Amino acid sequence: MDQQARRPRRRWPSLAIRTDVAARVREAVARHADVGTTALAISGELLVAQVRLLLVALLLAMQLLPVTDADTRRVTLPLTWVAFVVAALFYFLASRRPQPWLQGFASSAVDVTLVSCGLATFLLLDQPHVTLNSHTLFELYFIAIAGAALRYNPQACALTGLLALVQYGAIVAYCARRWGHADAQFAPFREGGLDLNAQGARLLLLAAAALISAIIVLRAQGLREISHTDRLTGLANRRAFDDRVALEAERARRYRRPYAIALIDVDHFKHVNDTFGHAQGDLALRTVAGVLDRGHRASDVAARVGGDEFALLLAETTAEVVMSRIDGLRRQISETSIPDVADGSSGPHRVTVSIGVANWPDDGETPETVLATADARLYEAKHLGRDRATGPSPMWKGATPTALSPTAVIPRRGRLRRG
Repeated sequence: MDQQARRPRRRWPSLAIRTDVAARVREAVARHADVGTTALAISGELLVAQVRLLLVALLLAMQLLPVTDADTRRVTLPLTWVAFVVAALFYFLASRRPQPWLQGFASSAVDVTLVSCGLATFLLLDQPHVTLNSHTLFELYFIAIAGAALRYNPQACALTGLLALVQYGAIVAYCARRWGHADAQFAPFREGGLDLNAQGARLLLLAAAALISAIIVLRAQGLREISHTDRLTGLANRRAFDDRVALEAERARRYRRPYAIALIDVDHFKHVNDTFGHAQGDLALRTVAGVLDRGHRASDVAARVGGDEFALLLAETTAEVVMSRIDGLRRQISETSIPDVADGSSGPHRVTVSIGVANWPDDGETPETVLATADARLYEAKHLGRDRATGPSPMWKGATPTALSPTAVIPRRGRLRRG
């Protein structure tokens, strides 16, 4: 029997990390938003798609009425049909395959372009003054900008405003160059003349609307970030961590990539509070949080999920792979000095932590089971004497024993009582 045949089989093979460039680009764009923001963007995109489809359907019905001028209908009806097909396509995508990071940009650009095409149809009818003085089509630019804000994406707001400025500015420049402001063939100018001051004011209003919508979205995101941040440590709070775990679990199932969760407890923290006071205890928590915050990747999440409890969500990795890094964080915490409080009273010079690590899919098929496994391993670390990181057993995984002596013990069934 060769060496390959003697290796124990894994219960769950760890998933290989994908190097799909397109998937990584999608995540780079979407990573700025948490799961709650993503949900708002998806619902906002669906709402915009419904409103767009309704408005274009009403416009199409108006075009089909016999009272519409035949020459006008010959130009506007094909454009309206195109707009209806596009609106139906975006509604299908928003309701069946939501991709807010893509649809937010694409549909915003389409909305603005449809408005510009509607204005340009009057140029084909040789009615430039109607194009430049429309009090119905031009206002649709503002609806498109407001719709971009519903997508909860400030970049989409900026793109929508910039595109409206460029397209409408091009229409104004073309009309001014082609016809002039007082072309006699359009007298008596029932729709109004070509007033460059008025057109400049329209362009400024478009820019202001885009800026205000982007600021509103940024402020809303800032308020959401405050509500998802732990005030004492500056890390993510429990709600933000749970949201991000749900988002990472969804991404893992979609792209078949693993993720790991580490649960961290400060050892004997009640003794620190009882002996040195809560102010010194707060300094100890901030010290631990600082090490965790500096020690994780940009794609990971460090959170305070309880009084003396912390958690790490580690994307695209497994418990086996990450154990050496987790144990390095444990050692760094135990070697970091805790400053004294402002009144000069001294506290503990250092604290230690116990850590339990688990990953999907090896340790569970749902986020809840992965968290439960990590929690069981955390209890095991405390039971074995604290100041250690506990992960999957290397013998169970079929790997060589790790050099980290406190780690990689076999988890026991049931929960152990923390001390």
